[in-house]
Amino acid sequence: MLAVALLAVLSFASTPSSEATEIALALSAAPRDLRSTAGVWVRTRSGYHQARRGSNGLQCIVAQETSATLEPQCYDADSAATLLPIDVYRRERQMLGENTAAVDRDVRARYADRTFRPPRAGDIVYMLSNDNYVLVSAGRVVHFAPHLMITAPFKRVDALGGANRYAFLIHEGEPDALIIIRVDDSH
Repeated sequence: MLAVALLAVLSFASTPSSEATEIALALSAAPRDLRSTAGVWVRTRSGYHQARRGSNGLQCIVAQETSATLEPQCYDADSAATLLPIDVYRRERQMLGENTAAVDRDVRARYADRTFRPPRAGDIVYMLSNDNYVLVSAGRVVHFAPHLMITAPFKRVDALGGANRYAFLIHEGEPDALIIIRVDDSH
């Protein structure tokens, strides 16, 4: 599996993986019919850089919340303008050894001073890869099915009718709140 090969070499302290492997994993997050024209960002020792320009507005990246996670993501054009810079900022700060709580506080402060701006409601972040390994409560990493994330700034879970297994909310009440919708793997 592509994720196993990449996870073996990709961590905040290690040498970056082969660029080709990282590009392939990043693109696995996009719908198949959009991959060939999507832009791709890859990680280097000094941070992220755009390895491939795209023409369809999608920008794909392999995010890692921790060295044990893999989160291939493709941002649509609008979420690429708002959320991608924040994700890159978070990951680069973590690569420098800063803890997640401090980075989160700094991101909230940057939202407050309008350095970062919330996305509009309804933007899409594709996470259609079968190689999603995400952090859940108590530091546990789990494999997570392909899904879409729909931006929903400041949304509360009660607006979804409550918690349910089809659509759920992360970052509840925050500028970067996202509705997660699971999809089948025939994307």
